[in-house]
Amino acid sequence: MRSALALWLALSVSLTAACAESEPPDNPQETAPIGPVLTAVQDASSIEACDLLRETVVANGTYRDEQIYGCELGPREGTDLHTGRLNAHCREEICGSVLLGWYAVDLEAGRVYDWDYEEWQPGEEITSSPRTSN
Repeated sequence: MRSALALWLALSVSLTAACAESEPPDNPQETAPIGPVLTAVQDASSIEACDLLRETVVANGTYRDEQIYGCELGPREGTDLHTGRLNAHCREEICGSVLLGWYAVDLEAGRVYDWDYEEWQPGEEITSSPRTSN
């Protein structure tokens, strides 16, 4: 088990270093799955979109507020959408992904959507209403 963890860590470090040194691809869809490469500094509309996303997924019971660490949303070129990811807290010494999900937010309409990877567009709308279990 210990050697598997060491191998996983070595591969993670190697892949991270290789990605950091590589040239960006010509196809922008290969660069980031649903939007621009995001920086630590977000504009006011991106912060507003993050607030709406967080409020919506907490209100409908998808996540509890304390589970959410933050989000990285940015304007999607050619649309009225902000797209990006919602992140969880890392509570361990070493974490894999802290990704809670990929989303699209339409600030103008006040709507939040899951991101549909197959169609490469906003998927099902997420409402503020609590989700019902089947």
